[in-house]
Amino acid sequence: MNTLKTILVIFFLSIGVACDQADPKSNYSEFDHIDHWDDVYALSSEKTIIYYYSPFCDTCISLQEEVTNQLDELEEYYDVFLIDEAMIYERGEQPAEVMSVPSIILVSEGEVDEIIKGSIPVLEYLEQEMEKIK
Repeated sequence: MNTLKTILVIFFLSIGVACDQADPKSNYSEFDHIDHWDDVYALSSEKTIIYYYSPFCDTCISLQEEVTNQLDELEEYYDVFLIDEAMIYERGEQPAEVMSVPSIILVSEGEVDEIIKGSIPVLEYLEQEMEKIK
Protein backbone atom coordinates (compact mmCIF):
# COMPACT_ATOMS: atom_id res chain seq x y z
CA MET A 1 0.00 0.00 0.00
CA ASN A 2 2.88 2.39 0.74
CA THR A 3 4.25 1.78 -2.72
CA LEU A 4 0.92 2.70 -4.31
CA LYS A 5 0.76 5.92 -2.25
CA THR A 6 4.31 6.78 -3.26
CA ILE A 7 3.54 6.19 -6.93
CA LEU A 8 0.40 8.35 -6.72
CA VAL A 9 2.26 11.15 -4.97
CA ILE A 10 5.01 11.10 -7.60
CA PHE A 11 2.41 11.01 -10.37
CA PHE A 12 0.49 14.03 -9.09
CA LEU A 13 3.67 15.97 -8.35
CA SER A 14 4.93 15.36 -11.88
CA ILE A 15 1.63 16.59 -13.31
CA GLY A 16 1.95 19.75 -11.23
CA VAL A 17 5.52 20.33 -12.40
CA ALA A 18 4.53 19.77 -16.02
CA CYS A 19 1.68 22.25 -15.70
CA ASP A 20 3.96 24.82 -14.10
CA GLN A 21 6.42 24.51 -16.96
CA ALA A 22 3.70 24.95 -19.56
CA ASP A 23 2.31 28.15 -18.03
CA PRO A 24 3.40 31.27 -19.88
CA LYS A 25 5.29 33.91 -17.96
CA SER A 26 2.82 36.49 -16.76
CA ASN A 27 4.90 38.72 -14.53
CA TYR A 28 7.92 40.91 -15.22
CA SER A 29 9.82 39.22 -12.39
CA GLU A 30 9.65 35.85 -14.18
CA PHE A 31 12.06 37.01 -16.91
CA ASP A 32 15.83 37.30 -16.80
CA HIS A 33 16.82 40.84 -15.92
CA ILE A 34 19.88 42.91 -16.71
CA ASP A 35 20.96 45.05 -13.77
CA HIS A 36 24.02 46.84 -15.18
CA TRP A 37 24.30 48.74 -18.47
CA ASP A 38 27.70 47.14 -19.18
CA ASP A 39 25.88 43.80 -19.46
CA VAL A 40 23.87 45.17 -22.39
CA TYR A 41 27.07 45.85 -24.32
CA ALA A 42 28.34 42.34 -23.53
CA LEU A 43 25.39 40.60 -25.23
CA SER A 44 26.67 38.58 -28.15
CA SER A 45 23.48 37.36 -29.83
CA GLU A 46 22.54 38.47 -33.31
CA LYS A 47 19.29 39.90 -31.93
CA THR A 48 18.31 40.61 -28.34
CA ILE A 49 15.07 42.24 -27.28
CA ILE A 50 15.21 44.15 -24.01
CA TYR A 51 12.06 45.52 -22.43
CA TYR A 52 12.82 48.58 -20.29
CA TYR A 53 10.13 49.30 -17.71
CA SER A 54 9.47 50.66 -14.24
CA PRO A 55 7.42 48.87 -11.60
CA PHE A 56 6.16 52.33 -10.57
CA CYS A 57 4.92 53.28 -14.05
CA ASP A 58 1.13 53.01 -14.38
CA THR A 59 1.44 52.35 -18.11
CA CYS A 60 4.02 49.58 -17.54
CA ILE A 61 1.75 48.02 -14.94
CA SER A 62 -1.24 48.09 -17.29
CA LEU A 63 0.82 46.55 -20.13
CA GLN A 64 2.35 43.80 -18.02
CA GLU A 65 0.10 40.92 -19.05
CA GLU A 66 0.11 41.71 -22.77
CA VAL A 67 3.86 42.41 -22.92
CA THR A 68 4.85 39.35 -20.91
CA ASN A 69 2.66 37.07 -23.04
CA GLN A 70 4.33 38.32 -26.20
CA LEU A 71 7.84 38.30 -24.77
CA ASP A 72 7.30 34.77 -23.50
CA GLU A 73 6.54 33.60 -27.05
CA LEU A 74 9.35 35.65 -28.61
CA GLU A 75 11.82 34.14 -26.14
CA GLU A 76 11.77 30.95 -28.22
CA TYR A 77 13.26 32.86 -31.17
CA TYR A 78 15.31 35.69 -29.65
CA ASP A 79 17.20 36.43 -26.48
CA VAL A 80 14.83 38.39 -24.26
CA PHE A 81 15.73 40.34 -21.15
CA LEU A 82 14.06 42.96 -19.04
CA ILE A 83 15.53 45.99 -17.34
CA ASP A 84 13.85 47.44 -14.28
CA GLU A 85 14.61 51.16 -14.42
CA ALA A 86 14.80 51.38 -10.63
CA MET A 87 17.32 48.53 -10.37
CA ILE A 88 19.72 49.75 -13.07
CA TYR A 89 19.69 53.47 -12.24
CA GLU A 90 23.24 54.89 -12.41
CA ARG A 91 24.80 51.47 -13.00
CA GLY A 92 27.10 51.79 -15.97
CA GLU A 93 26.74 53.98 -19.03
CA GLN A 94 23.13 54.18 -20.14
CA PRO A 95 22.47 54.80 -23.85
CA ALA A 96 21.51 58.49 -24.08
CA GLU A 97 18.35 57.69 -26.04
CA VAL A 98 16.90 55.55 -23.25
CA MET A 99 15.06 58.06 -21.15
CA SER A 100 11.52 56.78 -20.82
CA VAL A 101 9.53 53.72 -19.94
CA PRO A 102 8.19 51.61 -21.44
CA SER A 103 10.77 51.10 -24.17
CA ILE A 104 12.21 48.29 -26.24
CA ILE A 105 15.98 48.25 -26.73
CA LEU A 106 17.15 46.17 -29.67
CA VAL A 107 20.72 44.94 -29.34
CA SER A 108 22.76 43.14 -31.95
CA GLU A 109 26.12 41.70 -30.91
CA GLY A 110 26.61 44.23 -28.12
CA GLU A 111 25.50 47.25 -30.14
CA VAL A 112 22.27 49.12 -29.49
CA ASP A 113 20.54 49.10 -32.88
CA GLU A 114 17.26 50.76 -32.07
CA ILE A 115 15.22 52.08 -29.18
CA ILE A 116 11.44 52.03 -29.42
CA LYS A 117 9.78 54.37 -26.92
CA GLY A 118 6.22 54.58 -25.68
CA SER A 119 3.43 52.13 -25.07
CA ILE A 120 1.87 52.17 -28.54
CA PRO A 121 5.16 51.80 -30.47
CA VAL A 122 6.28 49.06 -28.06
CA LEU A 123 3.05 47.11 -28.53
CA GLU A 124 3.18 47.60 -32.30
CA TYR A 125 6.77 46.34 -32.43
CA LEU A 126 5.95 43.25 -30.36
CA GLU A 127 2.91 42.52 -32.53
CA GLN A 128 5.03 42.81 -35.69
CA GLU A 129 7.61 40.41 -34.25
CA MET A 130 4.82 37.99 -33.34
CA GLU A 131 3.58 38.10 -36.93
CA LYS A 132 7.10 37.33 -38.21
CA ILE A 133 7.35 34.13 -36.16
CA LYS A 134 3.92 32.81 -37.13
